[in-house]
Amino acid sequence: MNRNFIALAIIFSIIFSVPDLVIADDHSFEPWTFSNTTIKDKVPIETVETLSPPAYLMKVSINFYRTFISPVGGNRCRMNPSCSAYALEAVSRYGFVRGYILTTDRLIHESEEMDLAPVVYIHGKQRFSDPVGDNVLW
Repeated sequence: MNRNFIALAIIFSIIFSVPDLVIADDHSFEPWTFSNTTIKDKVPIETVETLSPPAYLMKVSINFYRTFISPVGGNRCRMNPSCSAYALEAVSRYGFVRGYILTTDRLIHESEEMDLAPVVYIHGKQRFSDPVGDNVLW
């Protein structure tokens, strides 16, 4: 079974069992020592009143992943914005359904995008630019 699928299943099971988990601050909990460059492109969580419940849960789960899981595994996304930042922006702009579709499309076609996307250098590292606005057809 795919490692990413297992990781997502664990994240969603944790989030659905603890719905009030909100990461309010980038530095509120740092159990491991890592530089702040691993947590980049943070998109703030809006209040519950401005988001639908599925969009809120998706954003909380993504922020949980970015705060607790991603620092342990390291930065593996070669795209700019990172995959989690892309997902947060897509959900913030377009809501749960369209944001989920855009995020899924990005994750499925990430390797293909590296052949087509323009190269950018961020902090001396080569990245491939693929912003949310470039993938919206509606």
